[in-house]
Amino acid sequence: VALMLFYPVGPLRRLTAWIQLELPYVGDLYRATLTASMARGLGLLIRSGVPLGEAVGKLNLDPDNPLVTSTLAQLTQRLRDGSRFSEQLARSKIFPESFAWLVGLGESGENLDEVLLELSDFYEEEARHRGEMAARVMEPAFLLMLALVVGPVVLSVFAPIVQMVAMAE
Repeated sequence: VALMLFYPVGPLRRLTAWIQLELPYVGDLYRATLTASMARGLGLLIRSGVPLGEAVGKLNLDPDNPLVTSTLAQLTQRLRDGSRFSEQLARSKIFPESFAWLVGLGESGENLDEVLLELSDFYEEEARHRGEMAARVMEPAFLLMLALVVGPVVLSVFAPIVQMVAMAE
C-alpha cells in the first residue's frame, strides 16, 4: 500500500526519472546498465537480421521510465526517417557520447553488430564497477544514518539505568 501511495504518476514520474538519471553514482550506474542492455539487445537483433530501425523499436529497456521510453520512440522514428543512428544517439541525453561515437564507427565500418556486442561487454563491466563503487560510498552513509537512529534509542534506555545506579551509591 505504501508503494502505491509513493509511486510517482503523471508529471511526477518524469521528474523522478530525470532525478534517477542525474543522481551521483546512481545515475552513472543506471546509464551504464541501460547502455549495456541496449547494446546487447541491438547487437543480437542486428546479428540475426533485424533491420536497425525495427530493432530499436523492439527494445524495451525500462518501460517504467518515461524518459527512456520517449527517447527510444524518437530514435525509432528518426531512424525510419533516414537519420544515422549514431547522430541520434549523440543527441539523446541518456546514452554516453563515447557510446554514440563508437556506434558511428561501427555504422561506417559495416560491422555494427560486432561493435555493439563489444560495447555491451564494456558497459556491463562498467556497470559492475560502478555498482561496487556506489556500495562503497553508501556503506558509511548507511552506518551514519543507523547511528543517528539507534543512538538516541540506546541513550534513552541506558540514561535512566545510569541515574538509578548513581542514586543508589
